[in-house]
Amino acid sequence: MGNSSETMRKIKIGFVSGLLALVLVNQLYAQRLCINTAVGIANYSGDLATGYTPSYKQSISLGASFDITNRFRFRANITNLSVQGDDSKSPTAGIPSRNLNFKTNITEVGLLGEFDFLDNIYNDIIPYVFLGPSVYHFNPKPLNGPDVNLHDVGTEGQNLVTTNKYAGNKYNLTQLNVQLGAGIRYELSEDLSVSIEGSFRKLFTDYLDDVSSNSYISFTNAEWNNEIARNPSAALTRQLYFRGNSSNFKATYPRGNPNKNDAYYTFQIRLNFRLNNLFMGNDFYSPSNTRGTGQLRCSRRVY
Repeated sequence: MGNSSETMRKIKIGFVSGLLALVLVNQLYAQRLCINTAVGIANYSGDLATGYTPSYKQSISLGASFDITNRFRFRANITNLSVQGDDSKSPTAGIPSRNLNFKTNITEVGLLGEFDFLDNIYNDIIPYVFLGPSVYHFNPKPLNGPDVNLHDVGTEGQNLVTTNKYAGNKYNLTQLNVQLGAGIRYELSEDLSVSIEGSFRKLFTDYLDDVSSNSYISFTNAEWNNEIARNPSAALTRQLYFRGNSSNFKATYPRGNPNKNDAYYTFQIRLNFRLNNLFMGNDFYSPSNTRGTGQLRCSRRVY
């Protein structure tokens, strides 16, 4: 009972301390600090998007920004999105016979610099750009077929035990990218704005879709049987490394293109809310709000 009371006391102290810190930060920096949320669509470009654009999937973001100047700010965002690719959708001759496909969820944390081309004191419609690094995590699975992680299967021979010649194809599921984007923001008030933006991610891997090597695993039936005897999980590797409709395809078309990395991109609608009025009164534009300052930012809001 004593330990429970002490724990509750610490929780209360921590809660009150956190609340006081939030109030202090808000008083000091509220006019510079914004929170934002965004929803939109995402897609990818890579070996399994040959000659066509895959179906767009959902993306959602949460984040915050801090104004350094009136036109430059730092911005941090966490984004969750999905992408996929499917050879069967490609109009390029021969590619549907390769019959590879994938899907993956991506979780990304980015720290970006954002620059406005116009001053938001005298303008309501503001074009902007942003750039910065992100850390992202992905884990490709077959779009059609068993619900397995292709990274763990090692479809390019990464996990085979009877030879190490494919070991160089191993890839990390958590990596860095560079995010570059642009958008247009509409200032609804001093504290509320909405924007439409697009963002492209330059990746440093060709394995977002689990496909890169230009060749397939070159095992004979005897070598496969020997591998599976030593490593039973290789049976799934044998099943998924080649999913083509004809064995002749392996001699005609490469598995992938290791000379070109994958990429993914998003288009989102973003809502930005400045914390200026969390504890300090309402600054939203309203003709009847004499305390509001939003109507003073642009003369057309008064006249």
